[in-house]
Amino acid sequence: NLNWGTLSTGNPTEYTIETNKFTLNNPSKVGYQFSGWKEGNSNELQTSVMISKGTTGDKTFNANYSANTNTSYKVIHQQQNLNDNNYTTFETQNLTGTTDSQVTPQRRTYTGFTSPAGQTVTIAGDGSTTVTYKYTRNTYTFSVSDRTYVSGTSNGTYKYGTSISVTAQSRAGYTFRWSDGVTSLTNSFTLSSNKTTSRSEERR
Repeated sequence: NLNWGTLSTGNPTEYTIETNKFTLNNPSKVGYQFSGWKEGNSNELQTSVMISKGTTGDKTFNANYSANTNTSYKVIHQQQNLNDNNYTTFETQNLTGTTDSQVTPQRRTYTGFTSPAGQTVTIAGDGSTTVTYKYTRNTYTFSVSDRTYVSGTSNGTYKYGTSISVTAQSRAGYTFRWSDGVTSLTNSFTLSSNKTTSRSEERR
């Protein structure tokens, strides 16, 4: 019984009292190390089994393995693009764990993004296990409270990282200022939170 293992050279399936002695070929199993044969109901592990000439009786040998503790798996962290709903890989982690064990890889925290729910997966012995986490870009509101004499980005809802630019008309005899302290007529920035601004003028 190979217990899902494989042999490069097969073992005999029968013998007679006159068969010359032979040693069982040990199997291999992806993601595991062969730890020995157990004969019948015995709990004793034998890493090498030889059947001597003159032996009689039916024999059953069960292959046993120990799971590798350094089996590779991958975690891919993807962030939602600014200009479409697709996702682009931001970071890739190459990790290791025990074959056939369950893991819930940690998620990252990225400013301006919402983390996804955790995923629990079983580590495949061949190292093919991949977890993909998709981080959704946060959405914020932008508005100018009084848009009189103001052009540029409209009031509305925009994704984190959107470039915002509004420009106020100048008026002779007045000193201009935006409520966030910007004194130039054009106020440009990258949206990173909900933002409301307004323009004010003072007579010189």
